[in-house]
Amino acid sequence: MPKEKKNKDKKNLPMEDVQKISLEILKFIANICEREGFRYCLMYGTLIGAIRHKGFIPWDDDVDIMMPRPDYEKFLRYAHSHKDEFAPYEIFNREVNSEYIYSITRVSDSRYIIDKEDEKNCGMGIFIDIYPYDGLGDDKANALKILARTNYLCNKIFDITRTNIKIPKTLNLKGKITFWLGRRFSSLRGVDYYINKLNKNKKKFTFDSSTYVGPAMWFFTRPEKVLFERSIFDNLIKVPFEDGEFFVPADYDKLLTQEYGDYMKLPPVEKRIYHHQYKAYKKD
Repeated sequence: MPKEKKNKDKKNLPMEDVQKISLEILKFIANICEREGFRYCLMYGTLIGAIRHKGFIPWDDDVDIMMPRPDYEKFLRYAHSHKDEFAPYEIFNREVNSEYIYSITRVSDSRYIIDKEDEKNCGMGIFIDIYPYDGLGDDKANALKILARTNYLCNKIFDITRTNIKIPKTLNLKGKITFWLGRRFSSLRGVDYYINKLNKNKKKFTFDSSTYVGPAMWFFTRPEKVLFERSIFDNLIKVPFEDGEFFVPADYDKLLTQEYGDYMKLPPVEKRIYHHQYKAYKKD
């Protein structure tokens, strides 16, 4: 039965419920990391939320954490060998689910299911993102070059996995033909081709011996915003987030200012919008 018909009579969970469920996943992961000695910290909008709101950004259900590559790999090995402890949570990445399309790991609550507007359903529920941060060496220009290549590869993955791709209206006929031929060629190569290319990033340098580190498995509009000196993650402190406390870089101001500018200033009302564009349901 098509997922639209299957879920159309179910109640879509409100954002507040999704936030609560995501928070419980975060607590679970943080407890394991702190017990086992795995480094992690809040990142991106979750870090802004922690500093500016002491919790979620009110219009966002997203939870993002970062792990240095060595700790990320240790965490995944731990998860794979402690599946009973993890239940009802599940690891989603290409190694364990061939239908999953992303190059980072998500931890999902299997008691729920989501419908995303432009993706095929891979069985994932409400989730949080875990971004591995890789060493990018000591040469800033080369590090930026790696992240620019990452952007290119991740955009290829994104383009070929959308279910409702639209041709940009600004293209002329030649541009439209080129667009579709390029997408067709990329689709024939497949997601694994591009993820294998991305995986080469994690083998070039080590996190702890690099001057520069960054998200070499994920795309951002401007790589210079997410290329950080490794030392910014050397000292972590705990800050409040909702009813818990979680690790963040001690110099979070430097990190957030580099990425977002005046991060304490609220965006205009029209930009205070939910951005994941999925509906979440509790399983029967």
